Amino acid sequence: MVKKLTEEDLVGIIETEVENSAGLPGSELSNERIKAMEYYLGEDYGNEQTDRSKVKSSDVQDTIEWIMPSLMRIFTSGESVVQFNPEGVEDIPLADQATDFTNYSFMRRNHGFAIMMTWFKDALLQKLGIVKAFWESSFEVNREEYEGLSDAELAILVADDAVEILELTENPVGVGEDGVTPLLTYDIAISRSVDTSKETVIPIPPEEFLITRRAKDVDSASFVGHRTRKTISDLREEGFEINADDEAFAGIETDSPDTVIFGNSEEDARFVKDGEQTPEGISDFGEDQNFASKLVWVVEGYIKVDYDGDGIAELRKILVVGKKVLSNEVVTKRPFYLLTPIPVPHKVTGLSIADTVMELQLIKSTIYRSILDNMYVQNNGRFEVLEGMVNLDDMLTSRPNGIVRVKTLGAVKRLDSPALPQTSFDFLNVLDQQKEERTGVSKNTKGLNEGALASHTSGVAVNQVLSSAEQRVELIARVFAETGVKDLFIGMYNDIIENDSKDHFVKLREGEEYVTISPSRWQQRYDTTVKVGIGRGSKQEKLQGLNQIAQVLQTISASDPQRRLINEQNVFNFVSEYQKVVGIATARPFINNPATLEPPQPTPPDPTLVLAEGTLKVEAAKLELEVAKFTHQTKLDEATLELKDKDMELDYDVAKEKNRLNAVKG
Repeated sequence: MVKKLTEEDLVGIIETEVENSAGLPGSELSNERIKAMEYYLGEDYGNEQTDRSKVKSSDVQDTIEWIMPSLMRIFTSGESVVQFNPEGVEDIPLADQATDFTNYSFMRRNHGFAIMMTWFKDALLQKLGIVKAFWESSFEVNREEYEGLSDAELAILVADDAVEILELTENPVGVGEDGVTPLLTYDIAISRSVDTSKETVIPIPPEEFLITRRAKDVDSASFVGHRTRKTISDLREEGFEINADDEAFAGIETDSPDTVIFGNSEEDARFVKDGEQTPEGISDFGEDQNFASKLVWVVEGYIKVDYDGDGIAELRKILVVGKKVLSNEVVTKRPFYLLTPIPVPHKVTGLSIADTVMELQLIKSTIYRSILDNMYVQNNGRFEVLEGMVNLDDMLTSRPNGIVRVKTLGAVKRLDSPALPQTSFDFLNVLDQQKEERTGVSKNTKGLNEGALASHTSGVAVNQVLSSAEQRVELIARVFAETGVKDLFIGMYNDIIENDSKDHFVKLREGEEYVTISPSRWQQRYDTTVKVGIGRGSKQEKLQGLNQIAQVLQTISASDPQRRLINEQNVFNFVSEYQKVVGIATARPFINNPATLEPPQPTPPDPTLVLAEGTLKVEAAKLELEVAKFTHQTKLDEATLELKDKDMELDYDVAKEKNRLNAVKG
């Protein structure tokens, strides 16, 4: 039977995994990241010589800072970073809602622009950019005060479960109708607890991220974790009970102040330029206030382990401080999302842009120093002097048009140093070309150097030059989009639908109305499309395409008078898309959305027209009556004539019969 693990067992497992993690202080990966940071900040290389030039090239910094605007424009200039695809036609509204709210949560509730900038720059400079996304449960308690409340108003106020009464004062204001019951008003102070829980995204310094060596990715790694420093006060605020006189604290006491505060040289490398000095230490334990300010290492580890002894290893989140386990719970995923600009297959940590440029920066710095040293020598050369025949003070004072006093002509002779050959300067161009081939950043792509592209008269030729030069940058953007960015938004989405049961009444965009968002109605999604407008000419190409579509719509509209193919909503959609591509941000769209307009009200008729129409109706009725009378009279006359004809025929027949009878008698 498998034995259930103890707290000591968990601490031992976590310690072993931490010791075997990649990027720990002193490791090769850590040293490479320190070196990259020093090159980026322009620190000395360690090969400088006294009284020689110490100038340094800034290729690492320049290259990264020129790539960053392109990446930020690609990911943040659009309306959404990520779009969720609907599963079917009936799912389109919820998919659109999920897209809007997830992007809203990242960009506005988490300062997404700053997070992305840190995330991307860490990746470009230090091989890995890491962010941590998790659901953070929190409440904000606000104090509210009310005066002169009635019984009914007081009952409504305190009926809310989130309200706690702090102070209550009764104020008599009279008696009731029975003359006995006192009438009261109330002054009250309450505390209202407001649920401020949300999906939280934070960038993590690379040196704080732990992952098993030789891991291929986060999901398959046997151990990942976050190792950071917190004060005892921070841990208490998070709900952990840690007391200074508790014997269990012996397990979380750190060995020395220096290892707690300044035990990470990668962090030191970032602050060297600020001139910060390592303090001698912090005060010893004593008063509880000093104890609360004590910094300790906290390891938040995610590891698959059979803790309960059921024979099945489950993914657990284990929070360890020193030798003490503060929390141990089962989780469904690891909340870390990684970016690396130049992936190495089957390896978590790839190459950074700094890795491709540092060597070139060192070579260029060496050449710069040689050129400047040569210039210094040319301007302040060495001299051969005849001892005793020259005033040495004049020789040691170097200034333009300075006078050197000599006792005999020829006592001073210049020892010229040869100038550097032209090939030394030409080699700098070779290095720039090498950097362009490695990174895709060149003088032609640093904001479109029109002079450099003057020979390309056609727009197609210019686009070809830019497209060819920026292929490396575009590839980095696509790698970021399809790996870390996509995974982050899927993780955020699933955290929200798992934890957020509230309805949110929010304004997602400027110029739009407030809408109600219900994450509990969403469904699990794992299919996303990352929207990245890659390509320098993408905006111009979109505008050109929209202009062509506008011409097609005009042609269709001219041949479609009944508006069966193009309606008002189609026109609004086109203008809205055109406005977004142009990049004009206004509080209101240029035209109204037909879907939000009320049905048109009928126009009241013109009284004159109504009178004329009534007159026409009367005259028409009269005419109709005359026609009916005429028709009736005509039919009557015809019937009368017909009757007269029959009478005449009858008279004729009678007369004829009489004549026949008379003839018979006679």
